[in-house]
Amino acid sequence: EKYLTKIVEDYPEIKIIKSNFYDLKEKYTSLGIEPQNNLIPISFWINEIKKASDYFLLLEDDIWLINEINLSNNTNVLKKEKGVFLKYFWLGNEKLIQHKEEYKVNNLVKVKPKLLTKSRFLYHVIFRVNRFKTRKITSFLKLYSKDNLNRYYSIYSVAGVLFKKDYFLSLWENNVNKVDENLQIYNALKFINYNNKSTFFRSKNEVMTTGFSTSAANRGNFEFDMFKINLLLNELWFNDEFNISENFPKDYSSDYIISKLKKVKAEKKDIDNWLNWKNNFISSFEAFGCTNLN
Repeated sequence: EKYLTKIVEDYPEIKIIKSNFYDLKEKYTSLGIEPQNNLIPISFWINEIKKASDYFLLLEDDIWLINEINLSNNTNVLKKEKGVFLKYFWLGNEKLIQHKEEYKVNNLVKVKPKLLTKSRFLYHVIFRVNRFKTRKITSFLKLYSKDNLNRYYSIYSVAGVLFKKDYFLSLWENNVNKVDENLQIYNALKFINYNNKSTFFRSKNEVMTTGFSTSAANRGNFEFDMFKINLLLNELWFNDEFNISENFPKDYSSDYIISKLKKVKAEKKDIDNWLNWKNNFISSFEAFGCTNLN
């Protein structure tokens, strides 16, 4: 709570809306402990988006802007072109913005997605079914592959996107208490098949990026607690001892994070494990084509 209070004091125009899980999560976060139940307030998200404007920009907490965006102009282009989706970043991974054709529209790029199939049934069989040797067969036929799946991220992304509201809401149909990207892509195909005049866009260049030095959850099999590390970093920030623009527009440098953790006397094993965690996190993105992540 004190972190939110500090943000609002610095930026009074910000409006903070809390889910019904807030008190429980705040309790664990303030202690630097991972919640025992990772409750996801999907219904809260959906209800709030229903109140949003017809087009809205969705960001996550680890996304920041590296170039200026004219939201008014971008929204006008999407309205005129029946656009439902404008992707602003892809971490240098061309596989995530594959297309059959592209057209320049103002400062944006209108794309015709290069999808393996628009059939929801075939998508389900190829990418969602993993039993009865189906995955083995579709892989042998060169239908199932990470590259083929990545094509669908030209019509889908969790965040870093200017969404048309009804398109975004359609992605969340039948999501029950978890974020299922495969289901959301499946839902996206339903929308574009019923609304075949819908168009998709990306920015000419990436105007956002994301970080790998901090996270809200542990990733990989490491014997350390990311929530403990985050509490130390949060307290440094709260006490004005953490430069949030260090290394901007790139991610925080490892040397800077390590120097700050040493300052608050973090254990050496926690620092070493954090560095291993960060490097493995980056490697997992590099493995499917992302670049320049440090």
